[in-house]
Amino acid sequence: YTFLISGSSIDYASHIAAYVLGEDWRDYFDTVVCTSKKPAFWYQNKPFKYLIGADDGDDVPANKLELDGTYSGGNWPDLYNLLKQETNIENPHCLYIGDHLAYDVLAPSQIGIDSVAIVEELAAEGMCGDSMDHEAGPDLMSSYW
Repeated sequence: YTFLISGSSIDYASHIAAYVLGEDWRDYFDTVVCTSKKPAFWYQNKPFKYLIGADDGDDVPANKLELDGTYSGGNWPDLYNLLKQETNIENPHCLYIGDHLAYDVLAPSQIGIDSVAIVEELAAEGMCGDSMDHEAGPDLMSSYW
């Protein structure tokens, strides 16, 4: 299953996703969560909200979350429970891919989620012809992923 968890509002996230993936971008994701308020999303218990256009609507009870839903706010524990319910796997392994070292790599790793960073710090790995002399190179190099 593939989730899009964005800190951006639904209108901005939709605009960027349509530009990058095409007008059918929503077909690439099972669940979309916007205005997620990361890093708090990973460990706080904020409710999901229904979306009414670009605006937040009522709270979504955790037992009413649907895999094909598009929501605002929310929290990882409820989304993870939905994943467990849909897969019938007690502890599904998850990988989060993000572009912010603190909100998308450090925060999820603190609750046991593996992360991949897609950020300018990839220069530490010699991407785009850059030398591998990035100041944070030793901390950023991954022998696992």
